[in-house]
Amino acid sequence: MEESKKPEKNRRLKLPLFYILTGLLILSIFLAIDFYLYKEKNKSLIFSRVLRKSEEKILFEIMNPVIKSFSPKNVKFYEKNGFKLWRFRTPSIAEARAQAILIFDKLEKNNLKGRMEWDKSKPELVKLSIFSREKQIGVVVFESITPQEEKKRKSEGEIAILIDDIGYSVELVEEIVQIKEPLTLSILPFLPDSNKCAEIAIKNGKEIIIHMPMESNNGGDSEIGIIKEKMGENEIKELIKRAIESLPQAKGMNNHKGSKITKNEHLMEIIMMELKGRNLFFIDSKTSDRSVALKVARRIGLPSSERDIFIDSINSSAQIEKNILKLFKLSKKKKTIGIAHPYPETIKALKELLPQAENHGVKPVFVSEILKRE
Repeated sequence: MEESKKPEKNRRLKLPLFYILTGLLILSIFLAIDFYLYKEKNKSLIFSRVLRKSEEKILFEIMNPVIKSFSPKNVKFYEKNGFKLWRFRTPSIAEARAQAILIFDKLEKNNLKGRMEWDKSKPELVKLSIFSREKQIGVVVFESITPQEEKKRKSEGEIAILIDDIGYSVELVEEIVQIKEPLTLSILPFLPDSNKCAEIAIKNGKEIIIHMPMESNNGGDSEIGIIKEKMGENEIKELIKRAIESLPQAKGMNNHKGSKITKNEHLMEIIMMELKGRNLFFIDSKTSDRSVALKVARRIGLPSSERDIFIDSINSSAQIEKNILKLFKLSKKKKTIGIAHPYPETIKALKELLPQAENHGVKPVFVSEILKRE
């Protein structure tokens, strides 16, 4: 009797297991079909909700890099009932079309559709309509700036970026010269790699000047060839002469530190007269509010100017970017000089923002060009 009950019990155990395995098989088949529809047909019940980002998030991920490459004044954004409109003003119709094609390709890769439209009556306009599942969810309009506006935009302002403390690292100079825009590199004289750095800079179309060490109020200055307050006139002239001869391609000079020297009219006149005799200019780094360097230079007729902004006085990416944009804005009122240092954060910010200068109505130039126009 006991033996006959065992097969019946085994059958009862096997039945639920059969149903479970069958259910798992059906679920696996369903998920496989759903995943195929999600990947190939953009239609899915489960994976579209679990894996697909929201359309809005996708759109902003595509558009944000484009927006960052434009001056804020050349971008407008409107939204109503979920429908989005971006309007851009570009320097040329060629750039307008290039930007539209770039966005179009990204839409296709993210399961959205784009349709480009050109109006023959308005050749300066490029329109890109955005669709999701046949429903239009947005539009991007690029409008090229007219030649008259372009001329005005290009003439709005000029900036010169002066990078101090060059000479310690050849590798950093090799990275800096990858920036295509004009840069002036200020090289510390008498260092083992000073001449090599100058060579690389000039070979890559950059301008160089001498970053002359001068005594500061804080003391503890240990730079080679530093000009000190207690030096005599001949000693100062000899240092200036040696620095110039060590970097003969230099077009001018600015002070490294020097808060104690630049407030001394007598010492600055010795330095300035030596520079004038060799047809070089002087840029006051403005390490002291009491500096008389510009006053003395102008009195003796030496081409000169002064730093407007220290770009990386606070070494943080956000502050550096903010100061570069501040420099762009200031250049609309006057020709401006920004001093920077070869920090990784600074180099990265210059690589990103200098190519956008013209979109802000700003033209990067060498420091010497700023002096020619003053």
